Amino acid sequence: MANSYKLTNSICRSARASNTAIKLFDGEGMYLWIFPPGAEIWRLAYRAHGKQNTYSLGSLRPELSLAAARSRRAELRAKMREGIFPTSRVTSHQRMRHLPGRMATCQFTSRSWFSARFSMPW
Repeated sequence: MANSYKLTNSICRSARASNTAIKLFDGEGMYLWIFPPGAEIWRLAYRAHGKQNTYSLGSLRPELSLAAARSRRAELRAKMREGIFPTSRVTSHQRMRHLPGRMATCQFTSRSWFSARFSMPW
């Protein structure tokens, strides 16, 4: 059943966190997370492969309005129905970034460790 309570622009702009962070839910897993120092972040909660995940859609001020966050949520939900999850793409890019130019095989790793360990002058 869909959430009947939806956020409005005026609620999003006027909400402030006092001592602890608060969440204002919009529905379909999207919420506005407001921190006490004033940071306001749109987040999307979803479940992938049996695990709960969250994805940051962006900051409320100045870049992402409520309507833009809802359209971004709809785009991500459509991709998730096709089996493309946002955090799995991010982690694969992070893994690719940390690999050296050649394949990180056991032999390459052990040789680099050995040369770094025993190349110091006695």
